[in-house]
Amino acid sequence: MKSGTGAVQFFLSFITIGMLPRALGVEMYGNYGFITTFFNSVIKFLKFGVPTAYYVIISKRPEEKTIIGFYMYYLIMIISLVAFLVASVYMAGLEEVVWPNQANIFIYAGAALSICYLLSEFLRSTSDSFGLTFSYEKIVIAQSIITVGVIVLLYVTDFLTLKSLYLASISILIFVILFGGYFLHKNNINIFMHMRLTKIQLVGYFKEFYQFSSPLIIKGLIVVFAMLFDIWLIQYYYGSVEQGYYTLALKISTIVMLLISPISVLLLREMSQKYEKKSVKEIRKMYKKYSYLFCFIAAYFSIFISSNAEFIGMVIGGEEFKDALMIIMLMALYPVHNVYGLIVSNILLVRGRTDFLRNVALITLIPGVAISFFLIAPVESHGFGLGAMGLAI
Repeated sequence: MKSGTGAVQFFLSFITIGMLPRALGVEMYGNYGFITTFFNSVIKFLKFGVPTAYYVIISKRPEEKTIIGFYMYYLIMIISLVAFLVASVYMAGLEEVVWPNQANIFIYAGAALSICYLLSEFLRSTSDSFGLTFSYEKIVIAQSIITVGVIVLLYVTDFLTLKSLYLASISILIFVILFGGYFLHKNNINIFMHMRLTKIQLVGYFKEFYQFSSPLIIKGLIVVFAMLFDIWLIQYYYGSVEQGYYTLALKISTIVMLLISPISVLLLREMSQKYEKKSVKEIRKMYKKYSYLFCFIAAYFSIFISSNAEFIGMVIGGEEFKDALMIIMLMALYPVHNVYGLIVSNILLVRGRTDFLRNVALITLIPGVAISFFLIAPVESHGFGLGAMGLAI
């Protein structure tokens, strides 16, 4: 069912992918990309790899539903920290430094949307871990269809603006969260009831999650800092137009991952269960089978998009995005690298080798930040002045 969901989202994405950049324009589309990426990156950092630990642990011990309660407390902490961050930036008067040239309403909307995504991901991963994937994916497919329908309706009626886009996205996600919670309740998974934990349980889960996730804290800090630094450099030096070029290129490259990412989540669950049973040979077979398949799929679509970047870019973005063609060509190749790293990371996570992931991040991402600066920054700031193209490289 995961593959079916990925296929549906893959094809539905072609319906709306050209509507947003054309309706919003390159500048507002860039603002949307900047704010959304900013808050998604902040939440990704605050996760500290805990969602992965949650999925792996609950997949191994689905009968121990108090794990859900512990993770719920962690989600509440993340939401509180995001709210505190936004409030602190405004109280310190640093909003123009952190979010250059962004309207307040869009900053609040971006924060709210990222929180809604966080909660919807929690419900989806919980259903996956209990083997309810087939039924829950119907909700995800319905969400995708409704989202596309609303965007098309707004587009044809000339009401598709950044405000209406945020409002529609948040409203649909709230519906999904409420319905997803009801779905779990109907399957005897009451997420609020399992929040009643003893002190011993809290301490025990904290130690278990910390042991799994502690190496990922440093990795997460570096990854998120690198992501935020990259998009902030573009916004600070070049503004929303250049940000719009990069957002479109990233969106197009992400389409390829829609076919693969949902299946990789199920692979992580299957590998976790097999590792718990000491079935290392089975894990090796799964790795060989799916790594070749996923890499072939990613390579096929990436090369096709890269080879036809000019045509695809003009069809999707229109004349306003004509300067984004080279960026699209480069970013189209990103999934080939990303998909292989995704599979290898799954194996390392199953084996609990989060320390290895941390070390890889330290070795590659720290020099990467410096390289990004020189490639992105303008000549007067001692860079090469490549802008979004430098980030794509």
